[in-house]
Amino acid sequence: MNEKQVGLLIISPMIIGTAVLMYRQQAMGLKSVAMIAVVVTGIAAYLFLNF
Repeated sequence: MNEKQVGLLIISPMIIGTAVLMYRQQAMGLKSVAMIAVVVTGIAAYLFLNF
């Protein structure tokens, strides 16, 4: 595993966690958080498998 893949494994949960915290503070809707989780997971999986 190279540095780029490790970075993806670290930053992806951080982005999703930030979205969850914003939802808990009622700054975002539930649909937005779900969309962020799906998009971030998809992009991270694509980039992880192509490095």
